Amino acid sequence: MKKAVPFIITVILIAVLGGAFCKLYYDHYMYTNERQDLDEYYGVQDGDDFPVIYENFVSEMHARRFGDTCYLDFETVKSLLNDRFYYGKKDGTLSYCYPDEQIVATVGNTGWVSSKSGAQETSYAPAVLEGDTLYIALEYIRKFTNFYYAVYTGPNRVVLRTAWGKEQMATLKSDTNMRTLGGVKAPIIAAVEQGTDVLVLETVDEWTRIETADGFYGYIENKYLTETREQELEPVTDVVEPEIEYRKMDGRVCLAWNVISFKESNEFMPGMLVGTKAINVLAPTWFTLDSEDGDIDSKASRDYIKTARDNGMQVWGVLDNFQNHDGNLYTQFLETYTGRQKVIKTVVEEALKYGIEGINVDIEGLTEAEGPDFVEFVREIGIACRNAGLFISVNNYVPYNFNDFYDLEEQARYADYVILMGYDEHFAGSEEAGSVASIGYVEYGIQEMLKEVPADRLINAIPFYTRGWETKKGKVSSQMLDMVEAKAFMAEHDMKKEWNSTAGQYYAEKQSGDTLYQIWLEDKRSVKCKLDVMEENGIHGLAVWRLGLETNDVWDKIEDYIKK
Repeated sequence: MKKAVPFIITVILIAVLGGAFCKLYYDHYMYTNERQDLDEYYGVQDGDDFPVIYENFVSEMHARRFGDTCYLDFETVKSLLNDRFYYGKKDGTLSYCYPDEQIVATVGNTGWVSSKSGAQETSYAPAVLEGDTLYIALEYIRKFTNFYYAVYTGPNRVVLRTAWGKEQMATLKSDTNMRTLGGVKAPIIAAVEQGTDVLVLETVDEWTRIETADGFYGYIENKYLTETREQELEPVTDVVEPEIEYRKMDGRVCLAWNVISFKESNEFMPGMLVGTKAINVLAPTWFTLDSEDGDIDSKASRDYIKTARDNGMQVWGVLDNFQNHDGNLYTQFLETYTGRQKVIKTVVEEALKYGIEGINVDIEGLTEAEGPDFVEFVREIGIACRNAGLFISVNNYVPYNFNDFYDLEEQARYADYVILMGYDEHFAGSEEAGSVASIGYVEYGIQEMLKEVPADRLINAIPFYTRGWETKKGKVSSQMLDMVEAKAFMAEHDMKKEWNSTAGQYYAEKQSGDTLYQIWLEDKRSVKCKLDVMEENGIHGLAVWRLGLETNDVWDKIEDYIKK
């Protein structure tokens, strides 16, 4: 018996060590059957939350389900899919504009209304509001936009794709499990069957990160995959952007703004044309906003139009929000579909009634918050003018970061011409004296505009005025002067002008006691410099602000430019 004890102990030790080895082997090499909680893995927050798998990765975006339809929030739609949707918060409308058609859905209601084909029914609401967040149905977005999406449950998820190209693919050799990480102890996400084609995202040692067509993503051992192959993704292209036929003037445009403060002011136009040359468009300030509701004060005149015709000129009536007699900048009409359409209907009907050729939009003093409303207004009036056979042009400031909410590229899609108001470099409220339109400022404005507006539809506006400056004890003030008044200002203060090549203008100054007088002149030479820059950049013409402020010698330079 004593001799058997060592043997028994040895057997026990071998059994213990063997068991330990087997456990270690199992812990390290045996596949776990633990299942991953898929809602946790995908980040599903509730039963109607659908995480978005975008371009092969789970993104931070989440779709929402309302009824049986999945929706994306408005800001995501704008930034990722299509920035042409417009949400009218004031009246609860969602609008989308083609070049000649507007489609409007009322938030929370099924169906939508086309300006061409009328009411259309849908089984879902194109847009819904949850709290302060607007959501747009993926199915509705797809009507206007090329992208791929698919909605799945178990777990909730949306597969979304907007980019196309070549990707690496492989096929499953046999059935296996997809896991959360590259390792046998990683929890199982899903079973993947033999013959399944998968997208290869990344290979790490003996494991490959893959994604299935239905949005399951994780790791599979390399031994279960065939060699990778390159595959071209077939793009979604069924939504075709309609061709836009812009109305174009023959040759270069020479547009002259004509301020019409009262209806009787139309009578002065013939006299103002004396000595002018090359003008082919007159733009009288006829249509002035007279209330926040979109009422219009019209000063249109048939005699004015006849005189313009007799002189070979078109008439584009100006729609503005600042020539009213109470001094208000009316902009609230932009906030609602009803307000915008009221203005558009009025000016288009007036244009057709009087037989003028176009509308020139000059809405100024907007805040950044009003930017989207204004851009939508440009879309809508562009549609109305195009369908009515009218020219549509829109005036804009020199572009900077602080006014990029005017969205020049989008304006250019709907307007026949975009007009750069290439002046007011220094203005009445400026804290320092300076030019109204130095040549560097003009060149900068044109080149910045050309980043968003085609050259053949860009017009640069030049000033026929300047400012006479006084600086006294550090306080700066100025007065607007036309070309004749500018000469009188210099004579009054005994000033001598010298050419300033940096400004592209004659400059004069005079110190008188504790007051410094300064002026940067606009005359035929400065006009010629501006026209040369316009010629170099190949834009389609010029506008002048405004008729009656010029000396007649500028017109020879303008005529030379227009005839080139």
